[in-house]
Amino acid sequence: MNSSANLSSKPSAPAPSEVPTFRLTNEKLNDTTLVCDALRIRYRVAKENGVIRVYRRSEASQQEVLVAEWWQRSIRKDTFRFPQQSGLVSQGVPSSRFIPKTGGHRGTSTFDRTYQAEDGRRYVWRCREDELACRPVDDMYRGNGSPVAVSERKRIGLTKTSLQTTIELFPGYERILDSLVVTYLYVERRRRKGKRNNILIQVASSLAGA
Repeated sequence: MNSSANLSSKPSAPAPSEVPTFRLTNEKLNDTTLVCDALRIRYRVAKENGVIRVYRRSEASQQEVLVAEWWQRSIRKDTFRFPQQSGLVSQGVPSSRFIPKTGGHRGTSTFDRTYQAEDGRRYVWRCREDELACRPVDDMYRGNGSPVAVSERKRIGLTKTSLQTTIELFPGYERILDSLVVTYLYVERRRRKGKRNNILIQVASSLAGA
């Protein structure tokens, strides 16, 4: 993904001791808002005419900008379009080219998915059951792959709906925030689907051994 000049995408600087953290206002990924109070920025996700659209709004600009469009498909590969970027991704690119699977097991919640961000570097989202983190590919292969983002999903109450998903940001996120949010939504959706598949496999195995 090549970067284009878009000053409104630059987040505000957080306080020195504050870890910027997004929280999801709704656990339904197609209809939620990711809010980061430290950066004074939010991303709104909405399904409009069958297309998932991601909008960014910062406190500084007070304008909502369309960041990405995402066509979810049941048979063919999902397609992404980033109208604020240049190159192929501005026209639409299938997920198999934009964020292909580069490791893990098919149909499960254990996988790696790699993509090229606005800064020209490649990043990998690594999912291991309930752990989801994004790191620069080059740094990870050198053995010092500090994450730029880590997502956690915690139960904050006793009911099934009392879940809170957060994404902590670490140094390196500043220039790739748009693609980081959009790819997070994609891999989190894949993670949840894979976890459901894991449960079905376990149930089937138990019944077969009964």
